[in-house]
Amino acid sequence: MDDWYLYENCHVKWKGRVTNLSVTDDYIRFDFLVGYHEEKVLEGVIPVIFDYAVNINPDIPIELIGRISIENGKLYLKGESLHSIIPEK
Repeated sequence: MDDWYLYENCHVKWKGRVTNLSVTDDYIRFDFLVGYHEEKVLEGVIPVIFDYAVNINPDIPIELIGRISIENGKLYLKGESLHSIIPEK
């Protein structure tokens, strides 16, 4: 996608799931499975970085607010907020 720069610094609010979670003293990183909150349709995968502590359970879907960022030609989300979604039964 050649026009990524058009979306830089825009905010998104997406539902999905967390995979490949990595937690250190300085950051929390994971791949976000966009649209996969009901485990039916995967719309895309994007790396997410939070530079502060957040409570994440990879077994529970989340809704995420993040800022689209580009570094070294790669797109990722700078996480700003998230909350767990309680699945309906």
